[in-house]
Amino acid sequence: MPNADEAQKAIDELNGKDFEGRKIVVNESRPRETTGQDNRPPRREGGYGNGGRDGGRDGGRNSRY
Repeated sequence: MPNADEAQKAIDELNGKDFEGRKIVVNESRPRETTGQDNRPPRREGGYGNGGRDGGRDGGRNSRY
C-alpha cells in the first residue's frame, strides 16, 4: 500500500466480507511471536517416514526398524 491510510481503508472494506462462500479476516500483519518451539532442531529429510512404505534410507534392505 502506498500509505497507512489506504491500507486501513482496504482492511476496513475487506474484513468480514464474503469470498467464495466464506467470510474472510483481513488485518494488519505483525511479526511472529517467539515460542518455545522455535528452539527445536531442524527436521531431517528422508529417514523412515511414510510407515516404511518407501523403504527408508537403505531401500528397505537391512532395516532395523
